[in-house]
Amino acid sequence: MKKSEFLKTINRLFGILSILFFIYFLLILPNLQVKMVQFDLLTTVEEMMITSMGVGLLIFLVFYLLTLLQIVVFFRYAEKITAFSIFLIVAVVFCILLVFSDWALLTDIHKQYHDNLSQPEWSLLYPILGIQIFLTLLFVYLHFSGFFTHKDIDEISKDYNAFLLVHYVGLLTGLLGTMNQGMGFFFNRGWNFLVHTIIGGIILLFPYVVVVIYWGVTKLKEKDRSWFDEKQRLDLGRSAVFTLLFDVLIMSAVFVINIRRLDGFIQFVWFPLYLFSTIFFFSIGNLYFSRKGL
Repeated sequence: MKKSEFLKTINRLFGILSILFFIYFLLILPNLQVKMVQFDLLTTVEEMMITSMGVGLLIFLVFYLLTLLQIVVFFRYAEKITAFSIFLIVAVVFCILLVFSDWALLTDIHKQYHDNLSQPEWSLLYPILGIQIFLTLLFVYLHFSGFFTHKDIDEISKDYNAFLLVHYVGLLTGLLGTMNQGMGFFFNRGWNFLVHTIIGGIILLFPYVVVVIYWGVTKLKEKDRSWFDEKQRLDLGRSAVFTLLFDVLIMSAVFVINIRRLDGFIQFVWFPLYLFSTIFFFSIGNLYFSRKGL
């Protein structure tokens, strides 16, 4: 209970800090935009303001990660998995990804300003911040309203909820990762192996790794530990076969379509594409079969 209260308190603190930094962003960005678009010389204070936004992005990231942890705990103790609970998972994972988008956009804007180049990223930055502000206010409200208060449910329900949580996040992570790597087939000339394949893949995989670790830790803490019940073992087996069939189809299609250029761009994306598609099909299979009887 003490750990739960501490998590609530720290979430509320970082939520308030995030709102304050959003206000700070909205106050300084319009003035910076005017000067940077016109290539006016920035003062030392203004350069420091740009640097300080990195602190704000770090605060956002910490808040979203803590909120993800709070939602994971809430999900495990929920009496029933609702559409709103699933929305919260999607929203917080989305916000984590948007923090890295903020960083990329601000970095590009700053670099292009110093190179006397146009900065079209401004048109993307404000809508992204708007989405983040709305979702952040929602998260802060939920933290203060007591929405995440634990309820006592039996161990079987807790284990089942944690099992579903892993696959809901896996569904989202797998879908976004597959789409991200798939975009490379349409824009392969501008594809950067380090940025798009390595860093992009790690960022998209991160939320899934977090919930898998959480699930593993909760199982290790159980005294009479049983990793899966009979129904879950059956669902895992069915999902594995389902995943194998679709992965073979996808990777065969990738191989055949790119048969004449296997030594080119395809060597940079085949493994991330295989990894994310596997997570996606395995997760959607488990979610589907978990709703069906034996």
